[in-house]
Formats: sequence, structure tokens, C-alpha cells
Amino acid sequence: MGLYKITAIDTCKYEAVYSSFVAFSNWIAEIKGWKSSKSFREKQDLPEFDKALRAAGCAWPTNIDCFVSNEKFEPICIIEFQNANKTSVEKHCNNEFLWGKYTGSTDWGKTIYYNDVRRWLSQEILRVQSGLRLFVVTWSESSEDFILKEIDQVTLPQFPREKNWRLHNQIEENLHNLAVYYRVNKDYALRYAKWISENTSSYNLSYNDGSMEMISHSPKLNVANKTFPKLYYKFKHLEKNNKEKLPIIFLELLGNN
Repeated sequence: MGLYKITAIDTCKYEAVYSSFVAFSNWIAEIKGWKSSKSFREKQDLPEFDKALRAAGCAWPTNIDCFVSNEKFEPICIIEFQNANKTSVEKHCNNEFLWGKYTGSTDWGKTIYYNDVRRWLSQEILRVQSGLRLFVVTWSESSEDFILKEIDQVTLPQFPREKNWRLHNQIEENLHNLAVYYRVNKDYALRYAKWISENTSSYNLSYNDGSMEMISHSPKLNVANKTFPKLYYKFKHLEKNNKEKLPIIFLELLGNN
């Protein structure tokens, strides 16, 4: 497998060669900074190349589902599609997955959570560095509903850099509890949101002079200043029973900016 770097629209530079899927997967893990501990969801329609990378331990980095260009073929926005296959379109909430979901317990009693922090970090790097608008379309094969959103900013939780696993786990647990009670018990949700606000830090990204900068926020964190960890939207619209309206609203939104 050869690795090439595109330095211009008509220029490719040879970088390296990898003799196995494991070697190439390890290189991807180096670029990403981690190997996923979350089980991969194998599907029959995945390319064999992707299946081999997943079997080796690290699949492709975050990809772009779709981008839109203008009449001059210049990219103007990125689109992320999300299939609401575990809940209804109307009840699908990106922030609940950002804060964390329960997956189970280990034999030694440790509770395991997963969240979309890494996923949205990757998407935010793409959005900030490219300078392109980022839209999210939530849909379902079993529904005529859709949600169209435009990302304004992604603020992410900042976990302790030192190996303070007790605090790290406490932050994850309270983010998870916020997600659990977000819809069903506002009082409980506010309790955990208050703890997060007063005891944790967050960050967002900025791209200046060719380098990415991490802007940290100390407690108290709050939604008004966009320092509380969550996805913030410029636009959010739920349309029920009318998928045909998606391109109309999308084009209107593009034309208004």
C-alpha cells in the first residue's frame, strides 16, 4: 500500500509504502492519536479494505460524508449525515451522545461509557481548519422526518492531563448522567450540569497562521458563553413527514449566508 500526499490539485508526492494492513492501520492510529476501544459495527456493504483495517485494530479516520461546491467547483460546506436507527429522528440528540452513553460493566466492576468526543473533535478540526460551514442531517429509513442543523461551534470536555483516573472517571460519569437525565428528569440533569460547570474545564479550537490552537475554558462553564461542553448550532430545524423539503430548506440556508 502506497501513501501519497496531495500538495496541489495536480501534484502528488510519494511518502511511504506499507506491506500489510496492520502496518497501515498502525500508521492511521499514530495520526489519530489513539486506537478505538469501541467495537466496530461490521456491515456487509463495507469495502473489504475497510474490513481489513478494522480487523487490524484501527479503521479509517473520520471522513467527510459529503461536501457541496459552488458553480466554480469550489467547496462551500461539509455535510454530516446521521441515521437515527436507535431512536426517532425527533428524539435524536447529538449532545446526548457527546456527553456519553452507558455500554456495560467489566468483570472487575468498572462501568464503561462511550461518547462522541473524539468524533466531534475530528469534525471540528475539519470545520475550523477548512473554514467551511458544517451541516448535520439527521434522517431515518423508517421515517419521513428529518432534522437540519448548522454547527456554530463545538466545545469539548477537557479531561485531566495527569493520570488522575479518579477525576477522569468522575467527569465521564457525570457527563453520562447528564445525558441520561437530560430528557427524563430536568432537576437531576441540572444537578450534573452544575457539577460539570463548577468542576471541569473545556476547550474549543481556533486556526491561526497555519496552526490549530486549543482555547481552554476554566470553571465556571456556561452555555451563554459557549464554554459548557456541547454542540452549539447556528440553525436547527425539525421537519416532520416531508423529506422532500430538505433540499429546499438547505438551499435557502446556503443562500442566506
